Amino acid sequence: MRPSSRLAADREAVVAYLLAAVPGLDRDGASGVLERAGSARPGSLRQIAAYLAGHLDPLRTHRQDIPPGLIRLAWRLHAEGHDWVIPPRCAGCGKITAALNSLSPAGRICVTCKARARRTECARCGRIAAPAARRPDGLICGACYDREPSRIQPCGRCGQPARIAGRAADGTPLCPRCQGRPARTCHSCGAARPAAAITGDGPVCHRCYRSPARQCGNCGQVRPVKIRGGTGSQDLCSACYRGPAAVCSVCSRTRPCSYATGKPVCPSCVPRPVQACCRCAKQRPVKASWPIGPVCAPCYGYIRSHPASCHGCGTAQPLIARASSGELICGPCAGLAVDYGCRRCGAAGFLLSYGRCAGCVLDDRLTELTDRARNRPGSEQISVLAQALAQAGRPVTVLRWLSYGHSAGLVHRLLEHDGPLTHHHLDALPPSKAVHYVRDVLVGAGVLPSRDEHLERITPWLDQLLATRPPGHARLIQPYAHWFLLPRARRKHHGGLTSSTTAASIRARITAAVALLDWLSQHSTDLSALTQDQLDQWLLAGPGRHTPIQPFISWAVRHKITRDVAVKGRPPAVPAGFLDDREQARQLRTCLNDTDMPLDLRIAGALVLVYGLPLSKIAYLTRDDITRHDGQTWLRRHGRQILLPPRLAALIGQLAPPARPWHHSHPPRRAAELAVPRQRPHPAGQPRSPPHGAAPAGHHHSRRTQYRRWRARRRATRPRPGGDNRAAHLHGHPLDTQHPPRLD
Repeated sequence: MRPSSRLAADREAVVAYLLAAVPGLDRDGASGVLERAGSARPGSLRQIAAYLAGHLDPLRTHRQDIPPGLIRLAWRLHAEGHDWVIPPRCAGCGKITAALNSLSPAGRICVTCKARARRTECARCGRIAAPAARRPDGLICGACYDREPSRIQPCGRCGQPARIAGRAADGTPLCPRCQGRPARTCHSCGAARPAAAITGDGPVCHRCYRSPARQCGNCGQVRPVKIRGGTGSQDLCSACYRGPAAVCSVCSRTRPCSYATGKPVCPSCVPRPVQACCRCAKQRPVKASWPIGPVCAPCYGYIRSHPASCHGCGTAQPLIARASSGELICGPCAGLAVDYGCRRCGAAGFLLSYGRCAGCVLDDRLTELTDRARNRPGSEQISVLAQALAQAGRPVTVLRWLSYGHSAGLVHRLLEHDGPLTHHHLDALPPSKAVHYVRDVLVGAGVLPSRDEHLERITPWLDQLLATRPPGHARLIQPYAHWFLLPRARRKHHGGLTSSTTAASIRARITAAVALLDWLSQHSTDLSALTQDQLDQWLLAGPGRHTPIQPFISWAVRHKITRDVAVKGRPPAVPAGFLDDREQARQLRTCLNDTDMPLDLRIAGALVLVYGLPLSKIAYLTRDDITRHDGQTWLRRHGRQILLPPRLAALIGQLAPPARPWHHSHPPRRAAELAVPRQRPHPAGQPRSPPHGAAPAGHHHSRRTQYRRWRARRRATRPRPGGDNRAAHLHGHPLDTQHPPRLD
């Protein structure tokens, strides 16, 4: 066939395919798209026609041996609005690009993968890199090539011998530092800086440039991709990518390593220059060299995160220089062109990504969370969680909570959950602090119903504890926990909320029972054959075993599971000391009059001094326990109303009237008052237990709570002339509920 006839046949075959595959395309349009794609040349038409003869629909299903002309055609159709066309990917790195001009055994690859495939060991430094030149001793890398004497010349501007990177307009040789990169006007911020990319809108500087974001295949977040997925692999963001692992040549640990020195070195072992920090005076690797001097990494982070008023301009900036008078000043006042202000809000401080502070980055992350959950069942719960995180203390801590560890995976699973969140769904997740925090936020906001959380957490903890134990142990521990310990705890608290101390006691008793069963298994016996000598031997082997194991032994004996054995209890502790009347009165006056103490702690201390209430009971006082009638204030305990002294009632009346329990259980009014993800908030009806930082337990207030309780109870149980004693029914003995004690 003549060449002209063959060219006409190839063009006709390609045009016919385009007319059949592309809707609404006529013959002139097909010829035009071939011209615009650069695929109308004879060689390209011949390759495309031959490829079409063996593949039915190559624009939707790409093979690795697709010809370059068809790649350009697919990209042109996709760019002109034909979204059904799948742009080809690089067979090496997975990058979506039209520049797939090289053919490898795996398929078409980009320029970067081609250069990576050419890498070999440098004959001089031993580093694996692309060869730059061939010398008598072999192929050498670009770094060794630049260090050759023939490549080194004195710079015409700074005079330092270096590799010549370019020349000035008059031909003066310039080193890489003096030449720099051409400055372009950024279309986003308007600053004249070196461009990171040339977009359709114009040049973009490095601070404004944002890498294209895609969904990470590991964490599911939509973020800039650090490494593209290829065949059998997924895209990974910078938070999930850990780099290629190798055995570090310094510490011999298998960790992500770099090869800057020709040998694998992990980030911890990379050599860094060590100097005396100008702030802490410690010999440490230098993080930055400022006008005030070199600073180490901890001091660098502290200065950046704690801007102060500049002595020169008066603005809040990181103070990185010193004036002639010795005062600390910011960089611009010292003539240093640095800008540590957030591009969005203008706040000076430590910037995280794209010139934004931690607060702005957190706002974007939370907006992304709510947008992903929008128009899905349970979206209001994600919105509640996002609002709580937005108010949770330090934004850096919240970002870390959202990005790493179990909490990051939990947020991804919550977003993928199809339907509203329930207690049952959260119980099915592995127990962790992140799950507890999310549950407390949703309960505190009223999205989930309140429940006795301390007791409810025991069941999944018990299942996890018994998962690795023999089945016989589980058949004993399960009824002991569910039929004895948990019901007794609920009866003890009269159906109310259980304290964390009670839950910890239940866990300790279960753990002691499991430890005893494990010890019996190691000695080839079981609980039914337990003797008193064996029990005493186990008790003496570890301190503190008597109290937690006693309920289990009593339960087993009562149900005839074991022999008639018993735990020889220790005598109860005798009070070691009491406060005298003068000391008790002095401390009570302090609680009533010292305005420097927090109000809730003053009330807790007064209740301990007057009535001898334990802190665990005070922590669970709610607004419903305090009633006012005819100008008098009453405290309800165990179904009885106790008239409070006027001074103590006035203190309680000063508390803000939230609809939550009065001690640390109401929602915070300021962002700084809400606990960060590591400190779970307290949901409705579930205050802290024991009170965190309460005056009776706080060392900084010099209170000995146990002595005060003993003293208050002893005074309360003294016989009173003409009536009952004054001890409250709080402790199980008679109470004069109509005559409050005098507080003077």
